[in-house]
Amino acid sequence: MLVSSISAIAEAAPGSGTAVIIPSTSVVAGSDSTWTIRYTASEPFSSGTIHLYIPLSWSVPQIVLGTTAGYVTVSSEGTLEVVPVSIDGSIVKVHIDTLSTSETVDIVYGDDSVSSSGKATAQTVAQSGVQFLLLSDPVSTSPAAIGLSPSLNVVAGPISKLSFTTPVRTFQSDSESTVMRVRTEDQYGNPQNVVSSQSIDLSSTSAGGSFSSLSGGSWSPVTSVSISAGENLVSFYYRDTIVDEPVITASASGQSWTDVDQSVTVLAGTPVQLTATPEDSTVTAGDFARFIIRITDINENPSPAPSGQTITLLAGGGSFYDKDDHGSTISSIVIPAGDTSVEVDYMHTVMNETTGYLIAFFDGDGVVPSLEAFTTLIYIQPSVLDAASSALSVDKVLVTADGTDQVSVNVTATDAFGNPVSGGTVLIDATDTGGGNDITQPVGVTGSDGVATGTVRS
Repeated sequence: MLVSSISAIAEAAPGSGTAVIIPSTSVVAGSDSTWTIRYTASEPFSSGTIHLYIPLSWSVPQIVLGTTAGYVTVSSEGTLEVVPVSIDGSIVKVHIDTLSTSETVDIVYGDDSVSSSGKATAQTVAQSGVQFLLLSDPVSTSPAAIGLSPSLNVVAGPISKLSFTTPVRTFQSDSESTVMRVRTEDQYGNPQNVVSSQSIDLSSTSAGGSFSSLSGGSWSPVTSVSISAGENLVSFYYRDTIVDEPVITASASGQSWTDVDQSVTVLAGTPVQLTATPEDSTVTAGDFARFIIRITDINENPSPAPSGQTITLLAGGGSFYDKDDHGSTISSIVIPAGDTSVEVDYMHTVMNETTGYLIAFFDGDGVVPSLEAFTTLIYIQPSVLDAASSALSVDKVLVTADGTDQVSVNVTATDAFGNPVSGGTVLIDATDTGGGNDITQPVGVTGSDGVATGTVRS
């Protein structure tokens, strides 16, 4: 019998035995629990060991405090050494005195018998087949992995937030973004499917933004998209007519899940047209009005041209001037390559407050790109009343000094350019020749023709 026993021990080999984990059900990422790893010997142990490797990102095992996470205890149907267990980083080493075939060793990881705080915390990343690697060494020669170590599936927890899975998009204002995707996730960022169809509301900080489930010619504006039951991802596209960095927000309708924001970068589109400011403006006769001529994309965002653009200046009345030289008129001006605008001054002295004067800016130089022309109206209002330019007329030059005969006096008030000034107050004064004058002042102010009428009686 002694020889047989010695022979059995001598034949014991590292890596023998089997193991299971209890419970073996799926584990929610980041959750706390207690797990028992049960090893069953397939041959006798004599001063041997088993080594259990706790997966990385789980609670670090410890045997010191039952009130601290990852508390480990060990029990056996066989006999353990005086110091039954030791910890080396994430490795739990069980020291066995004797263990017969089919006898078990239980390693309790996250033992909560002292306190619930002793439980172990699972990794926060969802993963299938997370292995609790177990090595056996029945006779303390060299530990080796058993044939099949136990494993657990770590699954996502309940949905708690939305997340963009696509990077920040950059596109031109005359185009659209590439596909954008939003996903439902647990608190640790693991994707989690919705149980039933879920509406995702979309919004942008830009007034020029819009969304669509389809791109290109199939574009159809929407304010929400839907994640289908059993899925966790939804796609959409974004357009914006305004050059800026707007923020897009996705929120789950009817849910308390955390919204998600992501900025996009909207660049100017291809330069295609000229615009100018101000539009349809009113200017005082003789004053200089400054126009800013711009090269823009289809949405009127400034867009620089790669080559200098000579802009022809046309006006139905008045003249254009360089903003730094009002001594000479000009008929064209250049927007340099890489720039988006140029300034030019305009002046006219002839009043037109009703139909205005047509002003046009043309790109007729034949240099690519060919820019669409821009037209606007400018209205000229009279300047301030100028007494030296104003006129006075009477209906007769001789009058009888009988207190009855009178002279009708018309005063035409104009500015320095001869434009009639309406709304002016006129006072008539006549030289007294000794008999006394009876003056009837005009009723009200000057009319639209600048005329006010009064009388003088001697």
